Amino acid sequence: MSRAVVALILGLGVASSARAEPVALGEAVQEHVRAIHARNPELRDDAFSKMGGSSVASKAFLYCFSTPYVDLAEHQDLAETVEYFNTGKSNSFNRESEAAGVSWNLRYVLGGRPANFRQELDATQARWAFILFGSNDAQNENERVYLSRLVYLIEQLEEMGVVPILGSALPRRNTHRDRWIRRFNAVTEAVATHWSLPYIDYHGAMASLPRKGLARDGVHPNVLGRGGVRAACQLTEKGLRYGNNVRNLLTLQMLDALRRTVADTGTGTGTGTDTDADTGTGTDTDTGTGTDTDTDTDTGTDTGTGTGTDTGTGTDTDTDTDTDTGTDAGTDTGVTDPDSAPPSPPPGLGPPAPAPDPFPLSTLLPKPSLPIASSLPRNCGSPKPDSRLYRTRLDLPERTRLRASALDLDGYRHRVFWVRIDEKGERCVRRRTQTLEVDAQPGMWDLIVEVPERAAQKGQLLILITRNPR
Repeated sequence: MSRAVVALILGLGVASSARAEPVALGEAVQEHVRAIHARNPELRDDAFSKMGGSSVASKAFLYCFSTPYVDLAEHQDLAETVEYFNTGKSNSFNRESEAAGVSWNLRYVLGGRPANFRQELDATQARWAFILFGSNDAQNENERVYLSRLVYLIEQLEEMGVVPILGSALPRRNTHRDRWIRRFNAVTEAVATHWSLPYIDYHGAMASLPRKGLARDGVHPNVLGRGGVRAACQLTEKGLRYGNNVRNLLTLQMLDALRRTVADTGTGTGTGTDTDADTGTGTDTDTGTGTDTDTDTDTGTDTGTGTGTDTGTGTDTDTDTDTDTGTDAGTDTGVTDPDSAPPSPPPGLGPPAPAPDPFPLSTLLPKPSLPIASSLPRNCGSPKPDSRLYRTRLDLPERTRLRASALDLDGYRHRVFWVRIDEKGERCVRRRTQTLEVDAQPGMWDLIVEVPERAAQKGQLLILITRNPR
């Protein structure tokens, strides 16, 4: 399937300041955005909602666009978009979202009576919703539950006529935690691709910044040192060496692209007035406790049009141990000073661009379409009666560490096989349930997923193959 998603990655030079490139949403994304828009033309095109954890609830994220402390520098083409969404004293930029908070993951936004995301959208009547999860969800190390919850939320929003905007979780300086962040980001990006939704790669943009654009805690994004959160909208060369500044630029660029996409539809209310009672005083009343002891026993608290909030049936123990305090003031004064970075080399004098990485690979399959299994390769064992098989072949030119997952949106866990293909024939070298990790030698390999008969009657299966660095 062709990639139908925009990945907004800023070009990062040796100086590690971000240089924005023009944003162009793919045709499939634009068509899908317009189709969602047409379902409820009465929503406000000049309003958006923010859904996520503490970095989304933080006043360093977008809030400053509602203040006089904005410097667009070379991005003056975005001024019209700032004005468009800056609809008064209370607006989408400075609103304290009912769907974002300290240590929040998808379970929180789906919880409540009615669900928190419905309360937020009822208050804002927003056309757009930033769905920025994965960071706290990754504490569970359960991609299948995350996928089920994310798809459920997307489907509910689209039914309401709200356009979901997906984004990657931010990088971590802790190598183990960042490995899991990347895995969850791969799930988010795959969903954006196969559902033809807008996607912002914050992780890719921030990873090359000094200290990954993170504050001293290695978790939350930093901001240009002088001025605190007010400096987060300084989109100058100096400002774009910091995480929150880069994130705000990426987000504003996405809003600009989406605004232009629906501008010629002639619909959408865009009243320019905000009925929300938020006074925009800057007093953060977030009551998130950060202790999240999710036992995955959600029984469907969303009393809106949906019939259940959590389709993940795994034993999600979700003990969010991240020391997320939500106080990311962004005045990071660590040892590495981004201002002291060397200048960028002249164009054309840098190293040659690397070949495109074929990974991650993702495929979304309707399970009933899979062929009936007749047999499995040697050492794989016998297939279950009337089970179905998915099979794909990889020709690896070099030794590669890979992680392959078969994520069933209905919650089933399937057997996954890694098969060597050579002059000796086909033989299984590894088999696991749902996910396997391999250190594969060069040559031909097959990935096989067996779907039992009872699981193959309906629903979809996401196959995800990613690099798996140590």
